[in-house]
Amino acid sequence: MNLWTDDNASMMEAFMASTDLPGLPWTPAPTPLTNNSAPAATPTYFTQETLQQRLQMLIEGGRYSWTYAIFWQLSNDAGSGSSLLGWGDGYYKGSEEGKKKWKAKTAASEAEQEHRKRV
Repeated sequence: MNLWTDDNASMMEAFMASTDLPGLPWTPAPTPLTNNSAPAATPTYFTQETLQQRLQMLIEGGRYSWTYAIFWQLSNDAGSGSSLLGWGDGYYKGSEEGKKKWKAKTAASEAEQEHRKRV
């Protein structure tokens, strides 16, 4: 079942291209166009170069309690040319104790796998 419609895609594209996002920390002030300048095809504040900077600002400046963050990015399907929302990046913010437990489990499971290979 495909719940993604053209209306949803156009809404996402409008959001991503909007310069009127005052709640987001990376939103730049709009710059007026002069007669000699042409509008850019892609807004400069939504580029790969600024992606990591914007994600870091969201992670460090967040007021909410969270453990996992998933950042999505808009791309185009090469075959159909339609817009797709895909995995852009992710981040895990857990406790150091949780990380130590995970590392211990990983080491134990690696040892178990080596033992199983020998048997």
